[in-house]
Amino acid sequence: EDYGISDKKSLHIILRSTPEQELVHLVVGTERPDWQHNFVRLKGSEKVYVTRTNLLSEFGFWEKVEPEKFDRGKWIDKHLSDFDVDKTVSIEITKTQDGEKETILNLIRKTQDGKKKWEVARSSAFRVSEGKIKNFLIEIKSSLVKNQTDPAQQSYFDKTDWQMKIMLDDTSEILITRGEKVTGADDYYFKVSGASCNFIVSADTFKSLDQTDADFFIDNPLGIEESEIKELNIKNVKKKQNMVIVNTTKKSSNDAQEDVQHASLFQEGETSWKDKNGKELDAQKVREIIKQIKDITLKMFPGKRIPEKNIFMYSIVKNNGETIDFDISKELEINGKEYNGFKLKGDNSNYFLESNYVTVWIESLSKLK
Repeated sequence: EDYGISDKKSLHIILRSTPEQELVHLVVGTERPDWQHNFVRLKGSEKVYVTRTNLLSEFGFWEKVEPEKFDRGKWIDKHLSDFDVDKTVSIEITKTQDGEKETILNLIRKTQDGKKKWEVARSSAFRVSEGKIKNFLIEIKSSLVKNQTDPAQQSYFDKTDWQMKIMLDDTSEILITRGEKVTGADDYYFKVSGASCNFIVSADTFKSLDQTDADFFIDNPLGIEESEIKELNIKNVKKKQNMVIVNTTKKSSNDAQEDVQHASLFQEGETSWKDKNGKELDAQKVREIIKQIKDITLKMFPGKRIPEKNIFMYSIVKNNGETIDFDISKELEINGKEYNGFKLKGDNSNYFLESNYVTVWIESLSKLK
């Protein structure tokens, strides 16, 4: 019986260790015993076997074996890049907007006291989350392309406006570059250093890669705790009003036992607060304001600058004398959403805060009066 497994009718699968060294030459019959099995034999042998899997379908041949139906996509590595996450020492993303090139992400991994620690490369008062960065590196490594394209076609990258650079501890680099948008599709052309071809990547995949420093800030990015606050000063620039909130919780620095008891007051929410005139304030409402400041989520938008006009100015004085000063600017629209500028003293970057945060702050402050 033929089984469609003669040398001329069959599909040949050849595995080689080198171009000249043949390891296995498998002949797959084009006739099938049923939809999920195939007839196979070794080249030169008359013994025919039945596979437990449908080999033909793995190559895209569901009906007839026709060369034009061969599915190369099943046999390419669709990962955008491959690197050891734990050996990454820096990640940098540059973006060009309106002709201006800007570094929107620049994180470096340093060794301090024998421990590796990520931080923002530029001068920044904010600490970054180790977990968020590791998850991002895993996301990069796991990102899949939709298809391959001809590496000789470089015109798609004439106006490159986005590039990621990953540095490993052996000083090797991986460059991931976005090119033009694919005509008629919500995809982009991509190229990766060292790859033998270029790629097509979906807009959704690109969105997950397009991150800024602010996306990796720790929760409670200003690092404030109620127990550490001595005084909170808030200036309403528009109304020319100043609000001073003073922590009047009894403290003791002489008796260790009293210090422990004092610390527990904060855990139990028994702090006391007064305004600048000595008027007792509702501690729960003050606590809400502090929590709102702790929970801020900052954004960065390439090419966007903070409006010069401020509406609020905050100064947080800690028990150790350290101060945290930041200004809230008037609102502006970015990508169809309202934001307020956020400027932290000692950090020259432009940050933004969703305007609904500021609205909640204003409401909370009004309840404190």
